[in-house]
Amino acid sequence: MKHQTFTDVARLILGGPVPRNECEDFWRSVAFSNLKDPTGGSRLAPELTDADAEEAKSFVEARLKELKPKTLILFDLTYAQALEERNLARDLSWSGVRLALPHPGAPGFNFREHTAATRKALKLGETS
Repeated sequence: MKHQTFTDVARLILGGPVPRNECEDFWRSVAFSNLKDPTGGSRLAPELTDADAEEAKSFVEARLKELKPKTLILFDLTYAQALEERNLARDLSWSGVRLALPHPGAPGFNFREHTAATRKALKLGETS
């Protein structure tokens, strides 16, 4: 809970800074997983390989079947694109809300822009 990434994700979904108890309540209501780093390219410019994308698809597919979420948010546009290209939602007949966003810790991430779009997609209302 004290790691900046968790605070940033809660801030993004909840629409801005919130008291610690609301942040904790939020994290009790979600499942969170990290995919492994891409294995292609270099350390400074990693690239997603076909094997990475297939492994990610299998991982996400297993979590969707296990947890049956209403929403899937991927904080990695490269993985999101790879999963979309491999028709993950169609293969699972999954019709939940899918969002693909840059990671909130990425340089240049615009909280205002992404918070409004995220809340709208999740039908949580608009934020100022």
